Amino acid sequence: MCVLPAIDIILGVKIEIFSGDHPPPHIHASCSGEEVLIIISDSKVYAGTMKKSKLSIAMGYVKENRENLLAIFNALNVNLK
Repeated sequence: MCVLPAIDIILGVKIEIFSGDHPPPHIHASCSGEEVLIIISDSKVYAGTMKKSKLSIAMGYVKENRENLLAIFNALNVNLK
């Protein structure tokens, strides 16, 4: 699996999207050794754990950037369409 360099880092929370990944379309958010996968379409946690304050930052980022994140995920994972 290849990783796109961090899309953004907000208050210490790194947001990434991987190529060759699996559905549903999601982002990887990590901070201080914790990681969550957040579904782009509904901002729900798909897997992992993270401190509530950092998770809130990541979920807010997904909500504010949903269309762009989905376009990036789809471009990196064309074989999932």
